[in-house]
Amino acid sequence: PDINPDATEINDDGIDQDCDGVDGTSSTALYDAEDLEYGSLIVTEIMNDTVMVSEGVGEWFEVYVNYPYEVDLIGLVLSDLGSDSITVSSSLVVQPGEYVVFGANTDTTANGGITVDYDFGSFSLGNSDDEIILSNSTTTIDDVEYDGGPLFPSTPGAAMSLDPAATDEGVVFRLDVAK
Repeated sequence: PDINPDATEINDDGIDQDCDGVDGTSSTALYDAEDLEYGSLIVTEIMNDTVMVSEGVGEWFEVYVNYPYEVDLIGLVLSDLGSDSITVSSSLVVQPGEYVVFGANTDTTANGGITVDYDFGSFSLGNSDDEIILSNSTTTIDDVEYDGGPLFPSTPGAAMSLDPAATDEGVVFRLDVAK
């Protein structure tokens, strides 16, 4: 029984403010980014060269959750082979089989109408070539290197998407321009 069910719970502080027998937590997931292995997340779509909105707000990429359990992506590192690197710093709980979108802006009225699940801030996607590397402290979970050429055609204003016939056997994914 709750002694003070109206008390506001402060997540993850070790104190049970509402006296329900448990401290509130910011995540109910039993797994986090540190539990993920290679292939647990798969980059499936990339919008790197926007036309309808400015580059600073319209870039995004989509990731498929290929992990059998609910997982909190807090701690996931997004990087490239250059200087871009950010760490997911707030709880982002996803379910098996879900898609999650990382983008430059969560405002759908400014970003071209895309629902972005996590704002990647200063991380940027090069128009001609770049990389997206998803990792934790010990493992690369997925990586995509695109070249804007024959292997990864890039058309301004069109997202590149994972070819459904592609398989991940430790090689770079083949992406085709989305129709």
